[in-house]
Amino acid sequence: MKLQEKLSFFIDDNVKTVYRYFKEAKHADAFANGSCIRLSTLEICRKYEDKEQGDSGEAFEKYTLENEKGGNASKGFVARADRAGVGISQYCHNMTVVNCSHTIMLEDAHVLCTTTKLSEETANNFGPYCVKITDLKSFFYVISQEYENSIGLNKGILGTITYTDREFKNKETPPGPMGFVKPVEPYAKQNEYRFLWRPKSAKNITFKDINCPAAKEFCERIT
Repeated sequence: MKLQEKLSFFIDDNVKTVYRYFKEAKHADAFANGSCIRLSTLEICRKYEDKEQGDSGEAFEKYTLENEKGGNASKGFVARADRAGVGISQYCHNMTVVNCSHTIMLEDAHVLCTTTKLSEETANNFGPYCVKITDLKSFFYVISQEYENSIGLNKGILGTITYTDREFKNKETPPGPMGFVKPVEPYAKQNEYRFLWRPKSAKNITFKDINCPAAKEFCERIT
């Protein structure tokens, strides 16, 4: 499969620039010149004790089917029951599903979290040194190339975070792509824009440092 076919975009076309904050100037410099672009992981984010930086429910989704009757002839019912963890065979009729829930947590993946807005509060929480990133798709693509060459890429996704409940039910539509939905409190003020890479093998992954000189074309240290 070609690299382009492995990449997906859930983006707001109005977002042209994002920002990455750092606690140390040397890390901001390394990022800006492409010599060391550090990617974290979903699991690391889940374990942060700082609630501003961590999220124990990162890339989590819960669906509940409260009370619905149907059978194999109803595609909508079959799909909703399946989402709730109930398999409907071709021989099933007049079934009732009551209060069945199914929780999914996305397998570990590498992430680069940025923000669409400059703010003093974000600088206080994440560090005073900031790198501006432009041409987001091109930046994503060159990093993805290095990632593919280094450890192998299963899927790459970038986009804005949707701030809403990660739980939904009945005929409600999913709140958004897994890994791109977070609660309004305390996260909405972060205005996060995320780059996510799912490796071919997610077993025991940790921080990943990407050496990508091509990325410096899209990066500028501004503080």
